[in-house]
Amino acid sequence: MKTAFSSRVISVIVLTFSLITSNLNAETFKGKNVLIGSWQGKEIRYVEGEILVKLKETTSKSQIYRFNKNFKLVEGPNELNWARLNVIDKKTLLGINQLEKSNLFDYVEPAILGKFENPPNDQYFEDHTQWALDHSHPSQPGGANGADINIIRAWDITTSMVPNPVLIAILDTGIPIEGTNLSHPDLDDPDKFILGHDYIEGDEFPNDEDGHGTHVTGIVSAETDNEIGISGICWSNNPNIKTYMVHPVNE
Repeated sequence: MKTAFSSRVISVIVLTFSLITSNLNAETFKGKNVLIGSWQGKEIRYVEGEILVKLKETTSKSQIYRFNKNFKLVEGPNELNWARLNVIDKKTLLGINQLEKSNLFDYVEPAILGKFENPPNDQYFEDHTQWALDHSHPSQPGGANGADINIIRAWDITTSMVPNPVLIAILDTGIPIEGTNLSHPDLDDPDKFILGHDYIEGDEFPNDEDGHGTHVTGIVSAETDNEIGISGICWSNNPNIKTYMVHPVNE
């Protein structure tokens, strides 16, 4: 009997230890649990009980409060109409479905965390020269660790979630053009660039003879993940993103 009793005690102790260990190792973010789930066909890590929403221009704070007492507005809306909601019952993905059906929001999504699974293979991103985009590597050549624009987290969203066309206008010294064709290997996709007016030459080919326009355009719209040069912030391989080039200045 003593042996059987001892075995039960040991079993209870082991089970309790396993449960405590599992709880201690659970990932948290700002005191909230981080869960794994499926969102738009891919596995994500997201903050339990948090939802990010973009309010329609006709939606007011009071409409959110009246819509459902299960949601609490905890941050925003900001100048772009984005806000953060807490889900009282913590059923995040179910809450998203309810909010999407309300017709009060342009976008509804979980508070996604995570590391971009396939970082770009561009030369200056891989060798950490572009530390302003992602400064998480100890051997990067400049700046302070973490002093970056958090592009990895942004790419978790923007390379796959740009449902509507986005037009980026750049008014600078232009873009490299030979004849009538784009000539820079990172900025040569005619489907991604719209050539506006060259107010210096008086034509529709805003060629860059200074270099500044090329530099600025590359930061924003360089082709990404093509093994050369830099990574463009907007990951301009996305067909919904186009860059409109105008040449109003000489220098």
